[in-house]
Amino acid sequence: MNKQQKIAVVSLWGLLAVAMVAIVASGMWGRPRAPDEDEPHSPAEPVPIGTFALIDQDGRPFSNDDLAGRVWIADFIFTRCPGPCPTMTRTMATLQEPLAGSEVRLVSFSLDGEYDTPEVLKAYARDYGADPGRWTMLTGPRQTIHGLARRMFIGVTPERGGQPMTHGTHFVLIDGQGRLRGHYRSTDAAHLRRLVADAIALSRQEGRP
Repeated sequence: MNKQQKIAVVSLWGLLAVAMVAIVASGMWGRPRAPDEDEPHSPAEPVPIGTFALIDQDGRPFSNDDLAGRVWIADFIFTRCPGPCPTMTRTMATLQEPLAGSEVRLVSFSLDGEYDTPEVLKAYARDYGADPGRWTMLTGPRQTIHGLARRMFIGVTPERGGQPMTHGTHFVLIDGQGRLRGHYRSTDAAHLRRLVADAIALSRQEGRP
């Protein structure tokens, strides 16, 4: 190997080392990939989403402890959303019927806590026919809920330069231990059927029919 080849090899290994350091520093090492646009995605291992303490549409404190032992389906929306949120919420409403009789719960997190007060969320829930016994809408500090979205691998881009906030539209399946079990496209009928089946099966597996 001549001198130029040695320099090229050393440079290549140096670039690889820098890339590995960047990956580890960013926290990507060992994380599940982002939700796939074509297929439901389940991480190789369940991923804990951590704790949260927020306020529900009735103005009452609500935390992850209120969901302990229950399978639940989450989405991230906001009531002033000019994009996909109304469609997502209508779709979430349609899940109530096939999930009737199960212990699976629905939870919608507002990404716009400054505007989406409990009163606003309660009116929003009523407009979409949300059963308050099975579907909870939560509000709280924007930083808290945006952080929770990131822990569920749902992307959020805050509004800037006159452009509205954008966010991921997947539904997320969480088990009774507060662990992420899968992502499902909210716009895909096949994904939604799979989501209902997976949620009910997981609930039965955890001892809640």
